[in-house]
Amino acid sequence: NPENIEQTKKYVKLMNDAANRVENIITNLLNFARKEEINFETVDLSSVIENALLLSGYQLEQTKIIVENNVNQRYLVSGSQNHLGQVLLNIILNSIDAINQKISLNPDSPRRISFSSSTDKSHVFLNIEDSGIGIENDKIDKIFDPFFTTKETGKGTGLGLSVSYNIIQQHNGELKVRSEYNKGTVFTIILPRNETKR
Repeated sequence: NPENIEQTKKYVKLMNDAANRVENIITNLLNFARKEEINFETVDLSSVIENALLLSGYQLEQTKIIVENNVNQRYLVSGSQNHLGQVLLNIILNSIDAINQKISLNPDSPRRISFSSSTDKSHVFLNIEDSGIGIENDKIDKIFDPFFTTKETGKGTGLGLSVSYNIIQQHNGELKVRSEYNKGTVFTIILPRNETKR
């Protein structure tokens, strides 16, 4: 019924969501299947964060999530801007899903994602913390396993974090997680510093 504008808008959104899901599944499968060679260059981690936030801006706005970006200095690492951006975008989208899952149970739950950083002589530590549903203790050791997901049926492929883990390993870094169910999750990316921050 083309005259029913509201119905048309609803169906267009459903088609768009479905197309995006197909794209995400295919992208994740391809990323998982191929070992793409990474070209290393000097990357400003702060700009990678800003780009990932821009790319996820629509989803953040839809859920009315407050983003606290406390990474206000340039941290230079050696790596691929695109691959590191893929990791950050994946973590942000997972955080959005976790927050949506929590507010579906309690609409008054906080909606927050925060970024913080620190360094030592040889590494940069980037924390991404969310106020989402969190991960149960018996599942946290499995979240980097291929095809494992804590999301509802039909919501995740279980490949995003596995791909992200492999990318960070290829950068000679570490991807760690700590979480408390119904409280939230913190992902920590540890990367070798390229040179002194400036």
